[in-house]
Amino acid sequence: MKKLVILFSFLLLCGCGQSSEKDQAEEVSGNLDKKEVHLTVDARENSENVEFVISLLNNTEEEKDFEFRSGQKYEIIVRDTTGKEVYRYSKDRMFTQALQYVKLAPGESREWKEIWNYQLDGKRVDAGEYNVTVTLKGQAEGVKTLFAKETFQVPQENQTFRGVKSTTINGFIDVSGEVLTKEDSFYYSVDDGHQLLVDKEEVGVDVKNKWTPFTFSIQNETLKSSDGIKTLQLFKKKEAEESYEMKI
Repeated sequence: MKKLVILFSFLLLCGCGQSSEKDQAEEVSGNLDKKEVHLTVDARENSENVEFVISLLNNTEEEKDFEFRSGQKYEIIVRDTTGKEVYRYSKDRMFTQALQYVKLAPGESREWKEIWNYQLDGKRVDAGEYNVTVTLKGQAEGVKTLFAKETFQVPQENQTFRGVKSTTINGFIDVSGEVLTKEDSFYYSVDDGHQLLVDKEEVGVDVKNKWTPFTFSIQNETLKSSDGIKTLQLFKKKEAEESYEMKI
């Protein structure tokens, strides 16, 4: 009888252990597959600023109605590696105090973009690693407060190119800015992170040894072979490796 009790107890313990492990596995699997609302931030930095692309996705099977108590949809805070705050989106901004609403159908998303020019109290911050945290200011039934984090790099200030902008008009990407060089020309290339789409095309410089405006155009047809995010690079010389980078 004693042997039977011991054997029964052993089998009972084994069964409990297997049940517990199964429950834990199902819980982890459930968390990974759980449909919920997601907030993400993508920091796209270039030589003069960083663009924060904020996305709110309703990955549930129900419509979500977010209520905002003012015109401020989110807060963006950037800190250096010591935790010091160097940028706050809402600082010195005025927002309407009227209630705002954002409705998202199942599978629908909403995107916002904000730019920070690397300035703190009128001066450019040091080059290096920074952390951005975005907190959604709206609330929806059954959705906890949403926030997203990302790490990005502030590059060294470029001494050759500044004020570079791009606009898309009539099938062309028009690029403009200023250049400071003793050379007769500079070069640009475009890639998507995987393949080179434009390989160091030359652009003439009107005035040397002082900041002077420039413009050039890239035909959209040239970039059609890729659906990825394109990066424009400007080079002081054709053989130069250092460049000015920006997303286009």
